[in-house]
Amino acid sequence: MLKHPFQILRLILIIIRYSLDDLFYFLPYMRAFRVLHFFNPLYWLCNRKLSKGKRLRLSLETAGPVFIKFGQILSTRSDLLSEDIIAELAKLRDQVPAFSFSKAKKIIEGEFKQPLETLFKEFCHQALASASVAQVHSAVLNDGQNVAVKVLRPNIKSQITSNLSLLSLGATFIEKFSKNAAQLKAPAMMAEIRQTLLNEVDLTKEAAHAEKLKQFSHHDASVYVPKIYWQLVSKKALVMEKIVGIPITDTAKLQDYGVDLTQLATITLEVFYGQIFRDRYFHADLHPGNIFINVTQPRKPVIELVDFGIVGELSEADQRYLAKNIVALIDRDYIRVAELHKQSGWIPESVSTQAFAHAIQKVIEPIFDKPLNEISLGQLLLRLIEAAKQFHINIQPQLLLMQKTLLNIEGLCRKLDPNFNLWVTTKPIIEKWLKQQVGPRAFFKKVKDNLPQLIENAPNIPDALCQLLNTAKANQPTDAPCKLCQHQHRTKKTRRAVIVLVLALSLMQANFGALPLWLGNSLLITAIVVITFFLFFSRGDL
Repeated sequence: MLKHPFQILRLILIIIRYSLDDLFYFLPYMRAFRVLHFFNPLYWLCNRKLSKGKRLRLSLETAGPVFIKFGQILSTRSDLLSEDIIAELAKLRDQVPAFSFSKAKKIIEGEFKQPLETLFKEFCHQALASASVAQVHSAVLNDGQNVAVKVLRPNIKSQITSNLSLLSLGATFIEKFSKNAAQLKAPAMMAEIRQTLLNEVDLTKEAAHAEKLKQFSHHDASVYVPKIYWQLVSKKALVMEKIVGIPITDTAKLQDYGVDLTQLATITLEVFYGQIFRDRYFHADLHPGNIFINVTQPRKPVIELVDFGIVGELSEADQRYLAKNIVALIDRDYIRVAELHKQSGWIPESVSTQAFAHAIQKVIEPIFDKPLNEISLGQLLLRLIEAAKQFHINIQPQLLLMQKTLLNIEGLCRKLDPNFNLWVTTKPIIEKWLKQQVGPRAFFKKVKDNLPQLIENAPNIPDALCQLLNTAKANQPTDAPCKLCQHQHRTKKTRRAVIVLVLALSLMQANFGALPLWLGNSLLITAIVVITFFLFFSRGDL
């Protein structure tokens, strides 16, 4: 239910102000009123020269913080909206006026049940940054640690719930009265946006995202995620280590410290691909305002990340198909791209591979006419999604988040170095990852990773074999007894032998790090052969 009916009137006025009424004339019952659009004086005086995408962006900015966030999330849906509208929505920024210190103090004290003076040694009254959902204050803990305190806007959850009710009503209306809107899947899209927004107004989830990213990146010296102070985390307030690096957009200051901007662009791209192809868990809001640079060692700059409200997580299958798609695109093998889309379930099996490959080639080939250093992989993926729209594409939202984030990263790298060759940097990274996923090295890694489970299940192997033999015997017309089951003492001996061999294998695995790769693999193969021989050819006598 709509708690504030006057919001409808306010939104109607905003729609009229930015001449967005033409967005509704595609509905069957509204086409007859299309002429009314030209009687809007604001269209002729102010909006005639503005694109539809720009008018939509301005209207969302006018509607307020919740609609700004809505537009930012909508900008990730390149599978639903045209490229020009996506480009405009991507310009939406979270720079909104801060709310008062007194309100922030009240929220913090209410969440942690202590006076602000007890919680912090110092607390800056002026907000360090202010966004559509929350704002950040700098503070100092009682032990002297500099921290950043993130506080949700007052009543932001109720505002989001109310506004989403209105948007959901509009989505249902469009779905009901327009057959052409079926592909838009407006109610499903609204449900997804609703969940994303509600996740952002629970800061415990953001803290969990940051902690997980920190765990994944602890071995990567080129990226840093701030520490979370879990004793000071709640749904409405969050305290984390304060980042003091230089904004990545301040290139003049970075150069003053001796940072090589080309090297920094390479590191930034590698950090992103590391999250995608190493961790399958990535920061999905990597616009320049969320990236800072630690220049303690200018020759080895460190990427410092903030704002973990939106993250993406890929399945192993999507990760693998994504990498193969990217390599196939780089090689301009469109048949392979179409086949991969079918294998991954992104397009229906009924779609012709040749037809889809031709559609891809038609929209992507013009990009390859550009110089290599101007080709954008993010744009290639965007064109790929555009081509697949007519084939009822079914790509997971996480992949769309990845594509949008990649566009942000590529744009950032080109600002750092206008001549930066994304093409040359990207392909070796992905090909190296693919080589690690197939072949002997990947096989042995999976075996070593599964050794703990193998050790745990080793005592059950003889019994499982016995059950298998009994099942086989039951399905055959023979009265021959199961010898394995007749001799219990042999089963016990077999169990002990398997445990000993698996333990020996695990000890070898634990020491592989100190052995040459060829020797470690040789020992592993030998152990596997011994176990296989013992299980299938031994008669049980030790």
